[in-house]
Amino acid sequence: MKSFSNLKATVLIYTIVLVNISLLMAIVMLNNSSILSNNREVEALETKLTSALKYKTSLNVKYHRSLNSNGSGFIDVVSCPSAGHFTMSGTLQRDDAIVTNLTFSWWLEAHCSGDYLVVDDIQFYFNDAKDDIAFAEYQWQILALGWGTTSTTFSDGDNTLITLDNNLFQSADGYDDDANSDDYRSGSTGSVVYPDLYWDDDSLARTYIYGYASPDADWVNIFWSNSQTNQYIETNTNNDNSIYTKASTASWHIYLDLDRPFDLRVVEFDRTSYEAFNQLKPVSTTEYSSGSGALWYIQADLTLSGSTASAYEFDFPNQDYAIFVNNTWTGVLFYQISSTDLLSGSGIYINPMKDDEPDIIRILGNDILINDQGRYLSKQSEIISGK
Repeated sequence: MKSFSNLKATVLIYTIVLVNISLLMAIVMLNNSSILSNNREVEALETKLTSALKYKTSLNVKYHRSLNSNGSGFIDVVSCPSAGHFTMSGTLQRDDAIVTNLTFSWWLEAHCSGDYLVVDDIQFYFNDAKDDIAFAEYQWQILALGWGTTSTTFSDGDNTLITLDNNLFQSADGYDDDANSDDYRSGSTGSVVYPDLYWDDDSLARTYIYGYASPDADWVNIFWSNSQTNQYIETNTNNDNSIYTKASTASWHIYLDLDRPFDLRVVEFDRTSYEAFNQLKPVSTTEYSSGSGALWYIQADLTLSGSTASAYEFDFPNQDYAIFVNNTWTGVLFYQISSTDLLSGSGIYINPMKDDEPDIIRILGNDILINDQGRYLSKQSEIISGK
């Protein structure tokens, strides 16, 4: 009887051992399955982040290259007519000593402007190639004038006649008259620099960000500013034009243009957490929904308005920010981002691009994903491309 009891005890102990081993194996298998699942999730997130980063940087490079290959550079050969190069005469008035100078304005491309009866009442405009005068404007009337037509009469009260001596004024003036030197800088690098308040489009890719949000993509990260992106902007020696500024003030305002209905989210992140632990820790989050497309400055409540009295003030030199857009329309949403320093009235370099090396463009590409648990996951990497 005692032997039978010992046998039962042995069987019980053996069974318990087998159960424990089975449980242990199940736990190990469950852990392995969990690790595998986590690895696959991380791999999927990494793929999404990498894909978004490549998409953004590809748009940046293509736009930047197009801006710097769309002009003829410094091949302009025409100068503005000066004294003795043309005359204006009518029934009552005549002037043989009119001087015109190359003029730039906010709304017109380069043209020649001079005084006949009043200030800036005669204007000359170049042709597309900027190698000839093509039109003259007087008394709000524009008539053909240039190599092919050297004189023309306006239908003003004095029947003013302009006679142009092409042989005298056709010479290079040192200006890039088509306002495009194609050198990745906003200012002219010709023998004579652009006058104040004028620049070409070569650096717009560093001051504007463009992109698209598909209808099936939730909370697309369209902008992210941190100390690394700021440093990238600061060290680009091409970012030296006075019409723009760098991350030197805390009065930045973001201009946003969204062409379709959208949800907007602005997140301020703790800079120390990201720099020390590569962790995006939200400090504040603001959201807004719009039933239509909108543009203008982001306000404190994330509405968009032309007023800056209650605009969201981005302190980029000291804080990290990210902007997200959720496309609530059935088609693709187009967005455009720029920024202004309202203390100086200058535009701001906001795109972390370095194009000051001879043959390459460097972009600090970045993107942030929001996972199912609401966590912010990011990727930031330098992308190098040829000019």
